[in-house]
Amino acid sequence: MTVQRFSALRSIELGRHGWNALAKYQNISMVTDLICERHRIPRKHRQNAGKQAEQIRYCLRQAKEYRDASLAVTVATKPVLQYYSIMSLALAEILLKQDGNSSLDRAREQHRHHGLNFVQRSSSLEIELQKAAAALYAIPSRNKENQPFGTFELWHRSAREAPLGGKYVEHRALNHVTGFHLLLQSNDEPLSPLPKSGISFLECCRCIPAMSSFLGDHGIPFGFIRTTVQGEFRDALKRHQITIVIHPTESNLLSKFYGSIAFRPSDYECLEVREYDSGCALTITYGENFRIVVELPNAITIDTKETWFYPEKKPLNEFGYYYTALFILGNYARYYPDRWLQDVERSTPIGLAAEELAAAADDRVPHLILSEFSGTYYALER
Repeated sequence: MTVQRFSALRSIELGRHGWNALAKYQNISMVTDLICERHRIPRKHRQNAGKQAEQIRYCLRQAKEYRDASLAVTVATKPVLQYYSIMSLALAEILLKQDGNSSLDRAREQHRHHGLNFVQRSSSLEIELQKAAAALYAIPSRNKENQPFGTFELWHRSAREAPLGGKYVEHRALNHVTGFHLLLQSNDEPLSPLPKSGISFLECCRCIPAMSSFLGDHGIPFGFIRTTVQGEFRDALKRHQITIVIHPTESNLLSKFYGSIAFRPSDYECLEVREYDSGCALTITYGENFRIVVELPNAITIDTKETWFYPEKKPLNEFGYYYTALFILGNYARYYPDRWLQDVERSTPIGLAAEELAAAADDRVPHLILSEFSGTYYALER
């Protein structure tokens, strides 16, 4: 994800804002310019970029129509429509970030598949959420050469971690400037491969911050470290600081988090850890012309108050977990209607989890794609 800035949203109608903002990227001429600029395409090849922009328009339009259709139905069929909506958004992201070899017509030659396979690993209708969610799996597809392929694989190739943002204070000689800004840019490196054994719906939910309260109500711990992040610049000292205050959490998660932090030996003195009775704080300090090299686990900034860190490196970013979770639910609804409708009609925990995920996806997913197109990461003002 190439993000130059962060933006705080005050509107509570997040989904509506996201889809409205995405509409402008159906403008073929504007998106052609965007593609040419991002990929440094010379003017003589602008026509090829125009083809990519036209295909982006088709994907965004179809994604919006699938999403609108999902608003008119119940959870009995909603996951299917939401999955096709997010897959269309994934295609739009592929077309924006990759070259002509990933255009729709080229991709159909070698990647004519969803890229994931659905597996239901329980023959009985489970009532307990943890067992039911752990029995639903997405496994990466492989071709005859045993290589991953399909739409999901294409998306995963250019998927990146989200950058780190937070509240920022500039201490100048005559005034103080505050705001919400980009603090650390993510590495432009591919995410680790999805395990060959696949990923369960339970793991997807545990890696989506919006599902944390729902999981807690069912006695399932979420897989995050909750933090408050703040940046500071003091003009007199020409010094930057980023402080990550870690809220109380399980000791095993904290150990994994510390074990996932990497930095150059020469930067050792630039990092400080302060422990408190109820948590701890990690401070990174560097000069105005000196950029510290530090690797942190994936972070997700939902709002301007809190940032959620995975305790260790993950194979998916937030969009990827929504993508995979909706693939699982969509396939469960399509291929096991007898079991799925029982979940819906009985309001079983897995049925309720689907409703919770659907509501969260409506708010978050369009903004995650909007961030890729606009170069602005959006968070809710709190």
